[in-house]
Amino acid sequence: GLQACIKGHYCPTGTKYGTQFPCPEGYYRTSTGGTSTGSCSQCTAGYFCPMGASQQYSCPPGYTCASAGIGTLSTKEMCPEGTYSDAVGHSTTCTPCPNGAYCPRSSVQPYLCPPGTFDNAGNKATVYECQPCTGGGTCKVYGSTSSSGGCPKGYYCPEGTQVPVPCPAGTYGASTGLSAASQCTQCPAGKACDGGTNDVTNPQKKCAVGHYCPLGSKSITETPCPGGYYSASVGNSAQTDCQNSPTGAQCPGGYYCPPGSEYPAGACNVATYCPAGTPYPIKCAAGTYSDQSKRSTACDSCPKGYYCLEGVTEGTACPAGTYNNALGQALFTNCLACTAGYKCPTVASEDRTECGIGYYSKASALTCLPCFAGYSCSTATTSYTTMKSTKCPAGSWCEAGKGPVPCPKGHYCPLGTFFPVPCKP
Repeated sequence: GLQACIKGHYCPTGTKYGTQFPCPEGYYRTSTGGTSTGSCSQCTAGYFCPMGASQQYSCPPGYTCASAGIGTLSTKEMCPEGTYSDAVGHSTTCTPCPNGAYCPRSSVQPYLCPPGTFDNAGNKATVYECQPCTGGGTCKVYGSTSSSGGCPKGYYCPEGTQVPVPCPAGTYGASTGLSAASQCTQCPAGKACDGGTNDVTNPQKKCAVGHYCPLGSKSITETPCPGGYYSASVGNSAQTDCQNSPTGAQCPGGYYCPPGSEYPAGACNVATYCPAGTPYPIKCAAGTYSDQSKRSTACDSCPKGYYCLEGVTEGTACPAGTYNNALGQALFTNCLACTAGYKCPTVASEDRTECGIGYYSKASALTCLPCFAGYSCSTATTSYTTMKSTKCPAGSWCEAGKGPVPCPKGHYCPLGTFFPVPCKP
């Protein structure tokens, strides 16, 4: 049976099916029953109508439909580069891209120039047309329309700066609008400048006590006063300020001053000494000792009968059986073994003691022993070896511990006699 011609189409006499004759591009029909092209209405401005349209379609954002009869959308209807359209059904020319933004073809909104760039002319098509922020200025935000504001004091801003760069430590920014680190000023002597120093929010700092700050110092404790000196003053600008009154002084004798001292750190302890200008206590050298604190002169020589290791308050006594007859000895090996024929009975012996006639000793002896009966110890320094090789001479007799005695009348005394032998009647 007969059917009504469908929307968006027309059906002249003899039409075989409802979609045989669509309304041409740029036209539409909202109701059924069309009989000819005259039954289709022309698309109005602000809309587009593809072939067979049953309604007008609003021009989308990014396009403009400025004339009547627009069919399928094409590049011709796109907003050109440097413009945009954020409206539906736009029927006039697209809006020019504003300053601080760029608009590619068919943009539905402006795209803001990124931080570090700006635009002050408008109508830009790509991000590459946003200009780098000029040196000495900053473009901190999206959509900057100028190099807004000079670079702040204490900072410098190269071309394209998003965030100001602090002046390096050891320098300061005296003015706004700096564009390079080389424009930052060297920190004056007597003060220190950390990064971003300026006279508003981060001023120069006076050099700390116990230190000095030459030109370009980065920290108030960067350069300590040399060891052996001290300074309680702030703002020293040269090493000589640490060494000369009124700003500094040499560490006094008996005290020590490490590098960076405000005052002497302390008195030298026992077993050390500190001449004037001492950075750290000096240990008593081997062969010397000191039992005094606050000592400013070299330690005392180790006494005879003793040896002194490094850094001691007193010497160590040479053991019994040894002696030491020289000052300033440093080692146990400087304690000499008592010579045979002598005795060293006590610790800390300064010299040997002769055994005496009638006595002998071996090496390292603490005491001397009586000469064996029948043997002669006729000298005061008889060794055991000498005694054993010296028998009492013939004609004399030798009691233990006594020298040769002439043989008495009525007796005879052969070699090695320890008691006279009576003559036979």
